[in-house]
Amino acid sequence: MNVCILRHVEPIARPDGSVDRSTERYEETDFVPVPADTAKVLRELLFSGQTYDWKAGSCGKRPQFYLRLRFHQGDEIIAIDFCSCAMSSA
Repeated sequence: MNVCILRHVEPIARPDGSVDRSTERYEETDFVPVPADTAKVLRELLFSGQTYDWKAGSCGKRPQFYLRLRFHQGDEIIAIDFCSCAMSSA
């Protein structure tokens, strides 16, 4: 398993003030290996149904991704991006 940090690149504004979402993207830092003991804990968390809040919404906005994990098995690669949603307190 390897991990990198994702840097959000904002979309470009058009001359009319609208936003060109096709220019929005994420840039990856270099991937680094995850230590075996940490990878084991992460796998257990990812496979546990108790890890996820299935009723959670998008907080009314687009998600912001921060971290990407890549699992490698043979020629197969599975990438998982993690996001967060800041909840405002009333």
